[in-house]
Amino acid sequence: NQRSTQTPIAWQEVTEPQNQQYSFPRRYPFGKYSNRDIIIDVWKDWIRKETLSNVTSLGYRAIVSSCWYLDHLSEDVEAMYDCQIWDFGDDETNHDLVSSDG
Repeated sequence: NQRSTQTPIAWQEVTEPQNQQYSFPRRYPFGKYSNRDIIIDVWKDWIRKETLSNVTSLGYRAIVSSCWYLDHLSEDVEAMYDCQIWDFGDDETNHDLVSSDG
């Protein structure tokens, strides 16, 4: 069985507690992937730190788009680049799971 070269990306809602009734990832076509293979897009800036802590502790990789989401277009460029995506949690162990690439 050859491993797929595709990487599933999901919005952060699939990992939020109120959505756990949907049994992610079994409900989605990601069953053959481990958490480490799935990338979670963290886009809600108002809960960014909490979400990053949660998804990385579950072993997911994360892309942070919250600092540069479309509702931030009125901010100056310096404010966007001031976003500290690794400023979450007390432990730096899971920082290697976070990226702003995309």
